[in-house]
Amino acid sequence: MVTVRDGRSPPVWLVVWLVVWLVVWLVVWLVVWLVVWLVVWLVVWLVVWLVGVDRGGGSWGWIVGVDRGGGPRRGRRTGRAGARRPG
Repeated sequence: MVTVRDGRSPPVWLVVWLVVWLVVWLVVWLVVWLVVWLVVWLVVWLVVWLVGVDRGGGSWGWIVGVDRGGGPRRGRRTGRAGARRPG
């Protein structure tokens, strides 16, 4: 038990109040942290999804460089790299 300077224990109501206050503070902090984390995650997910829709598909595929067909993106140019013109 916690003791004060003169060796006496503090009143029980004070200890109970401190414990309850600490538990309530921790629970509130945890809930606020979880809500903030969830909101940030949802905003990031929504932005990624909207950009994915603009790029064709509404999926996470564009992040890893994969289009809807499952192949790597090649940009505007198609065909073999370094192909020579005839003649």
